[in-house]
Amino acid sequence: MDSLVRTLRESIVSPHDRALTDSLRNAAPVAYAQSAALLYEKLVAPAKPYLKSRVVIVPDGILGYLPFEALLTKRPEKAYRFNTHPYLLHEHQISYCYSATLLRDMRDLRRRKDKELVPAGAWLGMAPYFTGDTTLLADLFAYADDVRKDLRPLPFAGKEVANIAKLMQGKALYGKDASKKAFEQLAPQYRVLHLSTHGQANDRSGDYSFLAFGESKDSTGSDLLYVHDLYNYALNADLVTLSACETGIGQLLRGEGIVSLARAFSYAGAKSIATSLWRFLQRINKEQ
Repeated sequence: MDSLVRTLRESIVSPHDRALTDSLRNAAPVAYAQSAALLYEKLVAPAKPYLKSRVVIVPDGILGYLPFEALLTKRPEKAYRFNTHPYLLHEHQISYCYSATLLRDMRDLRRRKDKELVPAGAWLGMAPYFTGDTTLLADLFAYADDVRKDLRPLPFAGKEVANIAKLMQGKALYGKDASKKAFEQLAPQYRVLHLSTHGQANDRSGDYSFLAFGESKDSTGSDLLYVHDLYNYALNADLVTLSACETGIGQLLRGEGIVSLARAFSYAGAKSIATSLWRFLQRINKEQ
């Protein structure tokens, strides 16, 4: 099972990794088709008669790293024709939770009745992309791998937030205005939060996975929102969209599951979270 999960994840990323040889990149679609179909047969097919259109998955162990939506209900004839693949997502609306107890708590969650904590706004978006020098931030991440500590500007994050803000008639903050302090003050007042920034998973110490906010010259790390910070928050959001890398993964702890930013937002009071398992944003910016 562990090998199949690793193969599927690697086969999704490999075609976009220019550091790999052409032969390895070309072999990825076949590896994906095989592993995605086998995982479906082992994990989903036995329960198929009991599944409804909406499915909530509480994954255990390494399955927390698996995108169930990408499983294939049968092995495709042509591995390279991704637009014709029979993805599980075509048959079911899939979401995730970290335990049955937390799922119950999130469903039963009611917004706080205190007048000051009732959400006043519909949508808040923040794009703390870094348009200036990021040397300071790089120094803060000296403990991490080189590929992870290099937080580059995210020019399209601003466009993303601006477009959604116009659509939702919401409030948007950019650059240094999109600071951690601003998030602390404003986040409890909104029903939908959209954070378009850098995310960093820490698979050695999950509590230190973080989102990066607006950079300040005198920063000593205070502009990083860590998992352990979120446990002290009291959000009232119906939806939190974490438009950042690796927000759905982190350290795997036996008996507890994966300690991630997504899980921390759940405990902070968010009723639903949209996350990512990948670090594609960093790769795209490096290619630019």
